[in-house]
Amino acid sequence: MKHLEYSFLSWPYFALILLVAIVIVYFTHKTHIFTPQSWKSSIRYHMFFYVMLSIVIVAFILVRPFPNSIFFLVIGSLFYKNLVSYSRSIFSLYFSGIKMGDRIKIGKTSGVLTNINFGGIHVLSNHHKVFFAFNQWEIDRIVLESHEGRVPVYIECKDSQGRSFKVMSKELEKSLFEFPYLDPSELIIDRTANGGNITVGIANLQYKDSLLGQIKNAGFEISSNHKKN
Repeated sequence: MKHLEYSFLSWPYFALILLVAIVIVYFTHKTHIFTPQSWKSSIRYHMFFYVMLSIVIVAFILVRPFPNSIFFLVIGSLFYKNLVSYSRSIFSLYFSGIKMGDRIKIGKTSGVLTNINFGGIHVLSNHHKVFFAFNQWEIDRIVLESHEGRVPVYIECKDSQGRSFKVMSKELEKSLFEFPYLDPSELIIDRTANGGNITVGIANLQYKDSLLGQIKNAGFEISSNHKKN
C-alpha cells in the first residue's frame, strides 16, 4: 500500500538529525550553558530539551508518516499522563518567569523551588523537601510568591526628626544597607507628603519585624506596612 511507503525524509537524514540533536544536548549539558550546576537546576534546560525532543519526533514521523505516527501514538499512549503533565508543568514554570530559588506555592504547600527532573519538582518547605510528581498533579497550579526567595515588602514611614527628603533617603539607605537579609538592588524610596514609601526585597517575612526595628532605630516612624502583591 502506497500510504505505508510515503516519505518526506529518508532514514539516513533522520539518523543525522538524531545524531546532531544528541551532540547539541550533550554539549549543552557539559558546558552548562543554561546553568552553572546541572539540568536539575534549570527550567530553561528542560524547555530546550523539550524543543530538541520535539524536533526528533517530528523528523521520525516524516520518515514514514502513517506507520510511524501509529507507532508514536501507541508508545505515547503508554506514557500519555507523564508526557502531558511534564509538558504542561515545564511550560507553566517557564512562561510564569519562575526560576530556581524562587518561592512558589502549589496547593497548600509553600516553599523554595530547589530542583527539577523528568518526574517532578522538589520544593523546600519548612526545612523539608517535598516532591511533586508531574503525573500526580490535577488542578493545582504553580503560584509565584517571590523571586529567589525574596519577599517584596512595602513600608510607609515618616521622619520624626523633620529632616529633608534627601537627608532622609540617605539615612534610610544607610540603615537598610546594614540589614543582612535584604537585597539592596531592589530598594526603592519614594517621596510622600508625610515622609517616604520604601519597597524592598527581604529574604523571609520572619525578618520583617527586625527590619522595622532597624528603620525605627534610624529615627523613623512606621505609618503602615504590608506585603506587596
